[in-house]
Amino acid sequence: PSNFNKSIGVTGQGYPRIACYYLTDINLSKIENRNFAVLVLEFEEGLNAENLKKLKELNGLVLAYINLGYAEAWRDYWPKIRGKSWVHGQTEYEDEYYVEYWREEWHKIILEKVAEAYRLGFDGVYFDNVDACAVLEEEKPKWARGLNLTNLMNESIGNLSSIIKERYGADFKVYVNIGSALRLLGDSRFLQAIEGVLREEVWYTVKGSKSVEVPAEEKELALKYLIKTREANKTVIVADFVDSAKRAEEFCRLCWSLGFIPVPQPVWAADYSQPPPEDWCKNEQSTENKSVVKESRESKIRSIPWGAMYVPSEYYGFKGISGVVAYYRGAGSVTRLLSDLEKARKMKVKVILTLGSVNPGVYLDSSGHINMSKVYQELAPFFAASSKIQPYIDDGTVWGIRFMDEPHNPAGYPPGFKVKETELGEVFALIKSYFKGVRVGSSAPASYMINVPHADFAFGQYNHGHPPPGYSDPVDYFKKELALARKHGLLYVASLNSNNNPVDNYTFFKDYIRICMLGVDFMTSWQWSRRPSHPYPSFFERLNDPSVQQLIQKIPETCSQKP
Repeated sequence: PSNFNKSIGVTGQGYPRIACYYLTDINLSKIENRNFAVLVLEFEEGLNAENLKKLKELNGLVLAYINLGYAEAWRDYWPKIRGKSWVHGQTEYEDEYYVEYWREEWHKIILEKVAEAYRLGFDGVYFDNVDACAVLEEEKPKWARGLNLTNLMNESIGNLSSIIKERYGADFKVYVNIGSALRLLGDSRFLQAIEGVLREEVWYTVKGSKSVEVPAEEKELALKYLIKTREANKTVIVADFVDSAKRAEEFCRLCWSLGFIPVPQPVWAADYSQPPPEDWCKNEQSTENKSVVKESRESKIRSIPWGAMYVPSEYYGFKGISGVVAYYRGAGSVTRLLSDLEKARKMKVKVILTLGSVNPGVYLDSSGHINMSKVYQELAPFFAASSKIQPYIDDGTVWGIRFMDEPHNPAGYPPGFKVKETELGEVFALIKSYFKGVRVGSSAPASYMINVPHADFAFGQYNHGHPPPGYSDPVDYFKKELALARKHGLLYVASLNSNNNPVDNYTFFKDYIRICMLGVDFMTSWQWSRRPSHPYPSFFERLNDPSVQQLIQKIPETCSQKP
């Protein structure tokens, strides 16, 4: 994986949607078969290189816990530093002591721990209690008065990170628990020194044995800094205390909507002595989803949905059309969407929903990264209607959801530019958090989509007038595309372009049928209606050509065949 992939916990198996923060009473059997985006572990409780190797095979990013802000009496370094002038009184926690965290002597201790983590094979380190600076500013002990404690923490993180990168390389990550030191996130020097940040109790905290909402003012302040941090392309993890699967799901959705990785920590393990329950905020790559894909591939006879893009609902079923790609944007389109789905259900037509703008530029910031706030703004009307859309997903009327056109080669951007696959994967995870069991993909070839976490299908296009380099026959192109998609577990949507395609109608439908017979999973064409800017016939016009009706009559039969 790329450095960016590793920084947000992406593996070749996909982007796990939650993180785990496991610090006390470590029992590796509780996580040995789990798959987390980021796993933060207390590594001085019997963990060895062999254990760690197994964990790294399943998890995106595995970080070693190191308490930077305070010293702990149970650590092996304690006999060496006990009684030193820069070690002070006990904090509110037993066996934890204040230290002058800016001292070179303390940094040497910390770097020794980093070296241990590196030798074991960790992907990086996680520095806890960075907000010791904020705590000391509030408590004002004599030994810390007159010091710029926030700046000293900023410099400490910067110096330590610089040494770590020099010794172990840029791929060795530095994450921090920012706590109440949110102001540090507003400093570009601090952000340059880290790859990720964790913040606890943004939406929910614990009171007694129940989770309760964090006061609005405190929540808004935290979100202000965390959103800016995410927009700076840093990983943001949020660990909140929740008391039920329902509350966990609410919390995870809040995180995903902003591009954060959630840790839905159970209130009964507020000391991080247990990982999140396995059935909370489950990954979309569930057994249920896999069985749907498996069934579609292994059934003896299957019916491949066929049709075109942007077919008006009054033409659903016309000449046997059984699959359409529809487009909806804005709150005003939701009513039409629901009406179209009801018509599709009655006509037994499968629908790929295109939600929000298809233009990548709508979602990208000036640096070319996806801005999740913009994504959420575009998709919010459909998320709000998720309970009404879900039944059509459950009964199979909705074949999938399509988001974004040509992220591999977006219009208006320099040659070679592409939307970051991992960032598009975050959008897919967000969509799946609202629509259970739905397939998600983009209009992009298999070579791009196989690297997009959470993708379920690739969507390839062919134009006889402008074929992909090296191809003169659409069947050859789609055969290669389909094989690549299958190899990586993706379904495949094939589109034989109509409006911008100079080929005659007979050749068009002959090739349409040939592609369908390859065993693609959905057959479509861009697009149904004529566009003034394109001189060639639309799919509707080609479909009504009297000279090709015998070919068209064969489509339903040839698109129902053995895979």
